[in-house]
Amino acid sequence: MVGRTTALSPAAQDELTRLFRKPRGEHPWPPRIPAGRFGQLGAGPVEYKQVEPSVVVEVATDVAFEYGRWRHPARFIRVRRDLAADDLT
Repeated sequence: MVGRTTALSPAAQDELTRLFRKPRGEHPWPPRIPAGRFGQLGAGPVEYKQVEPSVVVEVATDVAFEYGRWRHPARFIRVRRDLAADDLT
């Protein structure tokens, strides 16, 4: 986990919802992530739905990477159907 994204468009939400699957085993991330992990001090924990890490997407980021995370939100570009999660290192 190295960052967060901007809000997804309704079309992107629909596409990803169709592709995501529940995890088949124990998930490596906690059910809630401290907001401070994303530089949002004083905010409550970030809740999210855990999914099987099998969908590859392309995102756009700036160059500000600090404290092991992107300083600004990444922007979702597209699903990369030509790549499998195992193709990435």
